[in-house]
Amino acid sequence: MSRVLPFFLLIIISCTAKEEPVTKEEALSMSHVIDSSIRNKKPNYFNSLINEMSFADKIAKVYGTKVTAEMRTGIKTALKQSDFGDKIIRAIQPNGTYQFVKQYEKDKVQHLIFRLYSDDGLNYHDFELSKKDGKLAIADIFIYLSGEDLSKTLSDLFANFSTNDGKVSDEKFAQVEKIKKMKELVERDDAENALKYYNSLPTDLKNQRSILLMHIMICGKLDEERYMKAINDYLALYPDAPNMHLMMIDNYIMRKEYGKALESIDKVDKLINTDPFLDYMRALMYKMMEKPAESRTHLEKLYRNMPGFGAGILELIANYIDTGDDSKARKLIKEYEANKDFDQEMLNNYLLMTSFNRDDQ
Repeated sequence: MSRVLPFFLLIIISCTAKEEPVTKEEALSMSHVIDSSIRNKKPNYFNSLINEMSFADKIAKVYGTKVTAEMRTGIKTALKQSDFGDKIIRAIQPNGTYQFVKQYEKDKVQHLIFRLYSDDGLNYHDFELSKKDGKLAIADIFIYLSGEDLSKTLSDLFANFSTNDGKVSDEKFAQVEKIKKMKELVERDDAENALKYYNSLPTDLKNQRSILLMHIMICGKLDEERYMKAINDYLALYPDAPNMHLMMIDNYIMRKEYGKALESIDKVDKLINTDPFLDYMRALMYKMMEKPAESRTHLEKLYRNMPGFGAGILELIANYIDTGDDSKARKLIKEYEANKDFDQEMLNNYLLMTSFNRDDQ
């Protein structure tokens, strides 16, 4: 007995609309649309920007196969269930950020890089843009933490479960259900039970990149020992993965190997081709290394490049206070207080804790 796998049907019907060039100006315009959809918490609008037809073209090339019209529904369902926009919005709650980093062109294709920073760490999304029938869309998303395109992740998951006729056995269908349940438990912060589902999967599925990354996420919610082992298991299978340096930042911090964390931050910066936000990460490393002068250098550079980043200004205020540079601290405090978008309660709590007099004597 077999049944059709609703999530991982083969691919969409081949796209017949002619690909049109995307200009730099159009790409920058799309960056504002992406930013607005996340900032205003409109996940459905964000998801509507993704062109499932373009995903189909990529997956079709992987399999070298002809597709049928009915398969379009399959990939559309897969993207809908992945609900990428909603995942971003939930990831940055309550104090995270999702910000545009840069636009660039590669092989005559326009790309946008966004940075996701939250309590769970740092990630980047590289949006590949397309234009068909005059409509701009997201053709694919390279996710730095997974080290691969979203289309590749979907292709691999499909390959693990489906045959050429788009059907799976009861056994493999049950595995799909386990993965779905595991995701639900992770989202509910029930890591112990999520780990039980992971452990019940067959070895070949456990070792798939996207499943291993989920395992790392689960163990990160449990304890340091299991988290570090999960990362090392991943690196043993994918030692040259482009996401290795991004993953290793947290690993090194947990080991208190801040110098190595700095090296990984520099390598990520090179991979991104510069992100000013990473000076914030460098400053935090130097702070933990008890090197306030080096930390200040990066915080001041961050302030020059990202004056609207409140957390960075708070760190710089703290640095000035800790090193006795009261006049600079007071000047920056007044600037912080004037921006009502910044977390004023956090500033007030810090100043109360340090008993610092924000007014000139």
